[in-house]
Amino acid sequence: MKATKFKSSELGPIPVDWEVKRLGELWSSFKTGPFGSSLHAQDYIENGTPLINPMHIQDGKIEPSADMTVDDSTKHRLSAYKLSQDDIVVGRRGEMGRAALVGEKENGWLCGTGCFFLHLKESCCPSYIALYLRTPTSVASLNGEAVGTTLVNLNQKILSDLKLPLPPLVEQRRIARALSDVDELISALGKLIEKKRNIKTGAMQELLTGKTRLPGFKGKWVEKRLGECGTWLGGGTPSTDIPHYWQGSVPWISSSDIEEGNIWNVSKTRFVSNDGIVNSAACICPRGTIHIVTCVGIGKVAIATEPVCTSQDYANLVSAQCDNKFLAFLISVVMLSKKEETQGTSIKGITLEDLKKIVLSVPPTLAEQKAIAAVLSDMDAEIAALEADRAKYESIKQGMMQELLTGKTRLEA
Repeated sequence: MKATKFKSSELGPIPVDWEVKRLGELWSSFKTGPFGSSLHAQDYIENGTPLINPMHIQDGKIEPSADMTVDDSTKHRLSAYKLSQDDIVVGRRGEMGRAALVGEKENGWLCGTGCFFLHLKESCCPSYIALYLRTPTSVASLNGEAVGTTLVNLNQKILSDLKLPLPPLVEQRRIARALSDVDELISALGKLIEKKRNIKTGAMQELLTGKTRLPGFKGKWVEKRLGECGTWLGGGTPSTDIPHYWQGSVPWISSSDIEEGNIWNVSKTRFVSNDGIVNSAACICPRGTIHIVTCVGIGKVAIATEPVCTSQDYANLVSAQCDNKFLAFLISVVMLSKKEETQGTSIKGITLEDLKKIVLSVPPTLAEQKAIAAVLSDMDAEIAALEADRAKYESIKQGMMQELLTGKTRLEA
């Protein structure tokens, strides 16, 4: 990397050998997706040609949905909207900054009603321009010009007038390659995380049902009602009209503060005082309590690593009969099945009485319960470490974009 000299521009300081260009000067063709009246319900099929709308553009990637693909006759009729490799597809409705480069896989897909697609002149590197369209500077500029109140919209003139700093072509390619390498690393970590999650799901299905036993353990599993597994504590919400109730040091969690499928992820952003606890139905649950969401958000289960209070949307189990970590894993599986049972119905939760009636099959010894919990906990720790690595590289990429796309840092040949 090398330093460089800067010059003043309407976008602020840029390297002396860079230019400021309007995006409209850089494309050789520009098209808007078809009008909504061009498509009908009968045009959509499963496993057809993907139709790309703003919702399908996420973090610079194009992710089609199975319910928005069209048949061959529709594809032929809409051939004027066919995407080609190295096109840039841009969402024109809603959240600004939805832009992605069309790759080999997406070649031949169709631009949908809510998008533009453009093809650049040979003097530009398409991946560089696609990256710049996602920067905070570009998003802020587009938001400032977009029209509409409830749903902001871009038009061709707004996009055409967008100004951007343009390095020499060879440097555009270097920047795009460097950021693409980081993208590939982030993508590889994402695939590895998904693989590890699937492995963990399989392990839970085997170990939490007794289909597979860990070495050294035997004996028939025993049945217990969940209501017999310990002491149950309720939750409550101190009055929000009394500020000092919410100025204490005891964490208070609602159903939105835990994550489905992860018993360890408890977000603690709100804290209550002792007065707030005394003057409400809230109570302090000791460390290791199993927190079970029983209302909206059914399916979520967590185990706290410190004392917390919860809202009334929880049933809180202090286990005395089983290993609490094993029991938390097992309950999380049970609650996800309860969630599936209620999908498509008006039922949005489960009562404490019904929760207590659930019959569980558990290993006969605490030693086996602890061993199973240790295996699953280690898997969770491995996944969490990979997720931390992914977050680190995503942060590194944001820093690189800020440096490279402004010319603050230059790349050697």
